[in-house]
Amino acid sequence: MNNPSIICLIFLLLLFGGSACKNNPLAGITEQDKCEIPGVSKPKTSDDYVDRALKRGETDDLSDEIVNCSIADCSAALRLDPKNTEALACRAAFYLVKNEYDLALEDINEALRLTPQESQLFLLRSLIYTDKGLLDEALADLNKVIDLSDSTGLATDEDFSRRADIYYAKGDYANAIKDYEQATGRGNDNHAEYFRNIAKVYRRLNPKVSRPKSKKNILLDILPDESEKYEQIAKGWELREKNSALGKDANDSKTTSSNQAVLPKSVSAGVLNIKAIDLPEPVYPAQARAAGAGGAVILSVEVDESGNVLSAQVISGHPLLRPIAEQATRNTKFEPITINGKPVNVTGILVFNFVSE
Repeated sequence: MNNPSIICLIFLLLLFGGSACKNNPLAGITEQDKCEIPGVSKPKTSDDYVDRALKRGETDDLSDEIVNCSIADCSAALRLDPKNTEALACRAAFYLVKNEYDLALEDINEALRLTPQESQLFLLRSLIYTDKGLLDEALADLNKVIDLSDSTGLATDEDFSRRADIYYAKGDYANAIKDYEQATGRGNDNHAEYFRNIAKVYRRLNPKVSRPKSKKNILLDILPDESEKYEQIAKGWELREKNSALGKDANDSKTTSSNQAVLPKSVSAGVLNIKAIDLPEPVYPAQARAAGAGGAVILSVEVDESGNVLSAQVISGHPLLRPIAEQATRNTKFEPITINGKPVNVTGILVFNFVSE
């Protein structure tokens, strides 16, 4: 998988505003500027500080020094103009890189108070909620993103894919398939991934279980070969995308070889259920079943470059179900996640659903 959510944050911010807020004089900021960028003039206005913070994002450098400088620039922008929503979103994004979720939420909620119909703010908040394991809240924000964006035809394949990832983790396979199919019709780069995800969803489904249909969401009877059909489609798209990438890489190699990305120790990849190659099904503890314990157990997971689980920590879930979910998580194997073709360590959310009978 390419372009995990944390890498998309900077580009999201570049799309969000781009110096759309009112300029203000420097207004007494006299501390020495220790975060200069060669060739970039020292900021004089609120928007200048935001622009410089976003400029760093263009280098793909998310080292601690760069992230801290960007937070400092966004804070300087807000001292000049406390209502600069782009600065609030900017600082929230970099707080998210540092896993400072409460600070990120504080900024993004204030930005949404000021501009309540900005879809990209809801998108950024959904990423924060996802990393906190608040999937219902993340899903509500993604619904808002798609409702606001689709009315203008601007909803992206990644919007639908992120929502599908959550549906899949929650066991809502019909809506997961629907959203992955929507994603295949938008964008140009990730068709193979989306079709392969559809195949994975079909493999999780029991073809003997009947499913309700509605006029708005007709899911055809599931055939035993549906997963194989979509896997073959994915392979076809994978070949096309590889051939396309070969030409692009040849053209880009001269300019990118000396400008390697600098990333945090681990990169956020959102909800990871769909990325699992081997996801053990936890055995429902008899004591938990007898007690009527059920629902979702949500865990924060760190995965290494090879797809092995390095650590797992329960975020929420019934106490009787937590140990077995954590054990299953540690035995889970994921497909390696890459950025610019290079495998990376990632953090994310894994969900196990227990249905008491």
